[in-house]
Parts: sequence; structure tokens; C-alpha cells
Amino acid sequence: MSAADAASADAAVVEPAAARGEDSQGHVREAISDLRRLLGERGVLTDPETLAVYGTDIFGPLEPPAAVLRPETTEQAAKAVRRCLDAGLAINARGAGASYTHSHVPATTRAVVLDCTELDRIIAIDEADMTVTVEPGVTWKALDDALAQRGLRTPFWGPYSGLKSTVGGALSQHAISLGSGLYDASNSVVTGLKVITGRGEIIDTGATASRFYRTCGPDLTGLFTGDSGAFGVKLEATLRLIRRPSHVEGSCFVYPKFADMAQAMMEAARENLASEIMAIDPQLQQGQLGSIDSSAALGAAKAIFRSSPGVWSGLRAVLTAATRGRSALNSSGYLVNYITEGRSAGEARFKLDSIRQTVGRGGVEVANTLALALRAMPFRPFTPVLGPKGERWLPMHCVLPFSQVQPFHQALTAFYDKHAAAMAEHRVHIATMFVTVSSTGFVYEPTFYWQDSQHAAHLDLVPEEHRQQLPTYPANPEARSFVRTMKKQMIELMQAHGATHYQLGKSYPFMSTREPGAGSLLKTLKREFDPHNLMNPGVLEFPGSEPMVG
Repeated sequence: MSAADAASADAAVVEPAAARGEDSQGHVREAISDLRRLLGERGVLTDPETLAVYGTDIFGPLEPPAAVLRPETTEQAAKAVRRCLDAGLAINARGAGASYTHSHVPATTRAVVLDCTELDRIIAIDEADMTVTVEPGVTWKALDDALAQRGLRTPFWGPYSGLKSTVGGALSQHAISLGSGLYDASNSVVTGLKVITGRGEIIDTGATASRFYRTCGPDLTGLFTGDSGAFGVKLEATLRLIRRPSHVEGSCFVYPKFADMAQAMMEAARENLASEIMAIDPQLQQGQLGSIDSSAALGAAKAIFRSSPGVWSGLRAVLTAATRGRSALNSSGYLVNYITEGRSAGEARFKLDSIRQTVGRGGVEVANTLALALRAMPFRPFTPVLGPKGERWLPMHCVLPFSQVQPFHQALTAFYDKHAAAMAEHRVHIATMFVTVSSTGFVYEPTFYWQDSQHAAHLDLVPEEHRQQLPTYPANPEARSFVRTMKKQMIELMQAHGATHYQLGKSYPFMSTREPGAGSLLKTLKREFDPHNLMNPGVLEFPGSEPMVG
């Protein structure tokens, strides 16, 4: 334990200045001045353009913060958090900024956004104990690149947005994708965390000081994963490692009917052999994936070639992608990708052949171009944050038990039919992706597209060279309001079918879905870890629009 940690262990609860009856705005200004002395001029940003970016996520703006803090060390971050708590400033931790549930966006102007992207050190790779410890701003790609050099990997190894998405952000939100077919969501790989709470105290959640293992009595680590920062700011995370699989196999099947596709995916998930199972509907095939530009296609071809075991096999794979891949993407059915891994080619092929025997009914196997491309270039730019024709883009999702997948799909189809005329009037269309998680979860992810103006988050997240290739549109508040209404009603439909969610933020229900005893316990824990409600107020349906002071 460092000296800073030892000092914090006996720290008293930080009582905000406002609770002491002192001038609120004066203490905010004084706190920002102190933060500048602590973090330097480039570490405290207050210009309107930056505040607008940090007050906006993919769906749109809430409130701009009073300042954006960019600490360079976890020691700076801990001191900055304590100073903000003293001034009664809410603290919203932010990773790459790709939230679409207002998770990191303040619900009050009396807030700072703590940008963790410069806290990007890989602290230790422990090959003996098979763990890696990182700061929260490390991207999944940077972590994977460092581990690959040693033949290692985390079991879940990142979302597709891992080129920019951070470990801290994924652990706060729960993330899925790479490895989730076998290893579930991001929280499954964590063995311990170092967190600073709303009391200004630093807590190490590991079972031991080395955090080599998580299981020891009540699971404190789990409380701080998926919390959207409601219980504290993550300063360090320790993740478990596995030997990196050396061989990957993939297959693609097209199913003409949703029921056949869903049944095949669930049967494959029950076999617990596929590292990833991901499907897209015809609208998504012909939209985002059907509009791959030449530079992206060239990048995929290079990645496929590099990942092939030899020159000739690489050339054959690239030629197959060029001649047969487009026809698969332009099919009228549901395209499902099954990916397996192994320590040998035989192991990976055995798993894939076993899956083929399970999922072949009702589908036709096609060129495995997309499966190869997904694994050859797993981390991708944030270009899908805008639609293929420059539209606004808003994903939703729910995680369903297998027994509710077909009933939910039928209910959602009826919901779309009911709103078909209004969707056509507002030029709103929906494309959908489907993923299985471990052997029990089915992720149903509909995504809205509509013509509307770009906002600050688009300008920040989407590379300029990509934006310049897309059409732009005037502001469309009517369509935006319609999407907001549809989103609310769809969440209610998801809840009616027993769904749960990742990335809860300020959009998906949490506290209202808890049974009374669990809800009471969570409120007690929130008051204990964050007595003045200054840790991202408003997430998880905790009190929100103004921090509780006093």
C-alpha cells in the first residue's frame, strides 16, 4: 500500500462546503483555481467548446460541466476528487465518451467530468500469477497489444470499439463482444479494483493485496462493476489472464427467418464452444456493413491476410472475401457469425464442426468473410456513431432469457407495425444486431437511424475524414422527440419480457426493478459510499438532478 493509500484509509468523510453553510459558487471558483494548481492549465479545461463535448453523449446533451479534469496520475486523480467533494461538485468519470445512455454526462451544472484517458499505464503484467493491473484509461487495444507480445490475453478482451474504449469505462458500464460467448461480460475478468469513493476514501476490493483472486466472502469487487460510477471512481483494475489461443476458425450461416436464426444461436450458446456468436438482420447488412468504404475494405483485406497461417492461404482468403463476401452481406436473411478458438488448429476446427452440426438446420452456410474480418480486425474506429448516410445513430439493447426471445421478437414486431406510419413520416428506420452471452443470455440490440443535425459528441468521436464523406442534415427535433418516445416504450416492452441491460447510465431502469429488500440495501450502500450524492448523481435511478448536500 502506498503512502497516499495509507493516509486515505483513515480519512474523514469529506463534507461539502455547501453543507457547512458556505458560499456555493465562491467555493466552486476557488476549487477550480486549486485544481489548476494541482493539475496544471492543460489539466483543467473550462472553454465552452470542450464543456459542450463533455456535456453530450451519442444521444445528445444534458448539462455542460463546470470544468473538465484531465489528471495524468492516479495520485492527481484522487486529490482532485477530494477537492471536488469538498466544494460540493458532482463527479462524473468518463472514458472514451461513447455512452448512449447519458452515463458520463452530468445531470447538474454543479459537476466536473473526470476524463480518465490519460490514466493509461499498464502497471504490471504478472505472468506467474496470471494477472494484469492497469489504470482506467488504458484502451482495450493497447492492453491486448501488450499482452499479445507475451502470448497472453484477458478472457473477455474488449468491445468492438476497443480502439478507443477504455478498461475503466467498460467495467463501469459492463461491456460485451470479444470473448463474451464463452466468458460473459467485462466484469467476469476482474479480480480486484482500487476505487476512491464519495467519502474521499480509497478502497481496494481485492481478496488480497495482490488481487490475484476475487472469491473470498462477500464480493466487494462486483459492487463497483456496472455501477456507472455511482459508488466511486476507479483508479486501478486487476484482470485475470489466459494463454492466448493460437488458432481461430469462423463460419457464417444465413437464416431466412428470425425464429430459425434465434434457435440456432441459442443452441450454439448452450454448447458453450463459440468465443463469439453475433448476427445481423438484413437492414444492418445493407446499411452499416453494406456501405464499407474502400479504405476500410482494404484494411480488412490486409488484416485477413496477416492473420492467415501462410501466404497462399492468405491470398485465397482475401480472394474469397472479394468475390463471395459481398453476396453474403447482400443476402435477404439473417447472417450469423460463429467464431471458435483453440490452442491448435484441430481444437478450433473441432469446436466449429460441432457447432455446424447443431446450427445447420434452417440455414445455409456461406463464405465466412465477415467472421474472418471481425477477428482479423477486432477493434474498429467510431465511424458507426453516425449512420451510413450520415444519420443520427442510437443503439438500444436488452439481455433476454432464451425462453423470452421469440415472444419478445413477436411483441416488438407488432410494436413496429403499430408505429409504421409515424416511422415513415419521420424517416426513422431500425436495424438490429443479436449476440449471445455465455450459455444463458441473448442480446437483442435494435438501433435507430434518422436524419438530424450532428452534435458535439459526433464532432469529437467520428474522425473528420469520415464525416466529410457523409451528408449532413438540419436539426430535426420532431423526429428526435419521436425516437425518444419510442425508446421509452421499447424499454417498457423489454421489461415486460424479463430483460436486463448493460450500460444502465441514466436511461435503463435499475432501482425501480429491485425488490424492496434489495432496493433498501442498495440505497444504504449508496449513502455509505457517497453520503452527499456527488458520485454521478442520477445514474441507476439514484437521486439525480441536483446532488444531495447536507
